[in-house]
Amino acid sequence: MPAADCQALRFSTSDVNFDKPTTSTRSSSRRSSGSMVALMPNPHRCLPMRSPMARALVLTFAILAISTLLLRSSAEVQTAIIQTAASAKQAIYLQRPLKHGADWQDTLPTPTEPHRASSTGDIATALVNSSIPMDCNYDIARLKQWKEKYKLGGQIEYTKRYIQVSRQPIRRKSMTVLNQSFLTDTIRTVDLNNPEPYQAESCPEPLVAPVSQSPFPGSANASEFMFGVSTTYKRFSDPKTSPVNEWTYWLTDGKGNTNGGKLLLMLLDAEDEQLQETHNILTTAGIDVDVYRSNAEDIMAVRYLALVPTMYNHPERPRKKWLVTCDDDTFFPSFNALKERFDEFDDGFPMYIGTFSEDVNNIQRHGSQAFGGAGVFLSVPMAGLVAERYESCKTEQKIKEANSGWGPQGDILLRKCIYENSNYKLTLLNELWQLDLYGDPSGFYESGIKPLSLHNWGGGGWHVAYPW
Repeated sequence: MPAADCQALRFSTSDVNFDKPTTSTRSSSRRSSGSMVALMPNPHRCLPMRSPMARALVLTFAILAISTLLLRSSAEVQTAIIQTAASAKQAIYLQRPLKHGADWQDTLPTPTEPHRASSTGDIATALVNSSIPMDCNYDIARLKQWKEKYKLGGQIEYTKRYIQVSRQPIRRKSMTVLNQSFLTDTIRTVDLNNPEPYQAESCPEPLVAPVSQSPFPGSANASEFMFGVSTTYKRFSDPKTSPVNEWTYWLTDGKGNTNGGKLLLMLLDAEDEQLQETHNILTTAGIDVDVYRSNAEDIMAVRYLALVPTMYNHPERPRKKWLVTCDDDTFFPSFNALKERFDEFDDGFPMYIGTFSEDVNNIQRHGSQAFGGAGVFLSVPMAGLVAERYESCKTEQKIKEANSGWGPQGDILLRKCIYENSNYKLTLLNELWQLDLYGDPSGFYESGIKPLSLHNWGGGGWHVAYPW
C-alpha cells in the first residue's frame, strides 16, 4: 500500500456533541460540519485498513469512547433526578401557609420560609404577595359534583398546586415558561364511594410565576379623563346590573378616594330623590361624579350623543385632555396602562379613538366606526367640534340615517357628526375591546393579551366574567 494512500484514523470525543450546538467557540468554525471522523495524511506506512485486526481495534476504541460519554451523561441525569426528588421532598416537608396580609404587598421571604424559587433563571427571588393560606384538603362535595357533571368514575386522581406571583422589574410577556415541574408526587386517588373522611393533605411548594412589576390600581392618576355614561335608574339600582363596584375599581384609589377621574352620569326615569340617592352612593364609594336626569323625550341614540356637549361644557373640562363616552358595563382593568397608552397620542389634535366590533356582521351592519362599549375617546378639540355641531347632528334626517335596521344608533350619529363636519377619521386602538362574543369566550381571557377595556361580560345573552 503506497505511503500516500495510507491514512490514520483519529476519533475525537470533542467532535461528539450531545448538547445543543454552540457558535461561541472560534475553533468550531474550522471543524468539518457534522463530522465525527477526521482523515489525516500520514507520511509513513501504517496497518492497512483491510486487515480484520485493524478494523476490530478501531471499532473497539470507538465503542469505548462512546460508552464513556454515555455513562457520564447517564450519571449526570441520574444525579439531576436525585437532586430534584430531594428538593421536592424538602419542599413538602417545609410546607406552610402563605403569609396573611391586609393588602397585596411585596415582601422578601426570610431564610426560614420555604416559598423561594427552586430553579435558576429569571426567577431569582420569590416575593410573597398573597393573603390566602394554602389549603390542599379534598373538597369531596365539589369532586362529587364534577363526577356527576363530567360522567367520571368513582375513583379520581386529584392534586392541587398553588401559583405564587413574583413581581419583578421585567417586561410583560403574553406567555411565561416556568423552569419548574408542574406535577409533583402528591397526586392521590380519591375514592368518592368511600364515606370515610380523608386526613388533611400538605400542599407542595407553590409554583413561582414572575410577572411584570406594574403599578397597583390604587396608584392610578385619571385626572386627565372625563367619562360620560347614559343609562337608566333601573339598571343602576338593580344588584345584577349595578356598575358601582366596577366604577369604584377604576375611578378610585380603592380606599374611598377619587383617582382624579370625573364621571358624568345621565339617568333616565329617575326622580329627584333617586338622583340624590345615586349621587350619595357613588360619592360614598369615592367616585367624583355629577348626576343628571336624561331628557325622556330624546331617543337613546340622541341621549348618547348628548354626552359629548355635556362633558365639553362642564366647568372642569379645561383641566381634562380626554372626554370618553362608554356604556355602564365598560370596564377598564388597568387605568395605569390606559393612561400610559394615551400619553402616546397628541391630545391637542382633534382625535377620535376607538375600536371595531369583533363581530364582522356588526361592522357590515353599522359601519366602520368606534363601538361605544369599548369606549370612545375624544380629544378636547374633537369634542369641541361635536359640541359645536350638536344640533345639526341630531336632526330628524340624521336620526333616520343612523338607523342601520336595528334602530338609530348613537355610535353612528357620533361618527357621522365627525366625518361629515371634518376630515378626521377614526384612530383604531386594538387594545380596546367591544367583546361582541356570543357563547363561550374561552381563549380570550387565557390568551395573554393586555386589554385596556372590556365590555359585555355581565351575562344576559353575553358571557359572564368577574373583572374586578
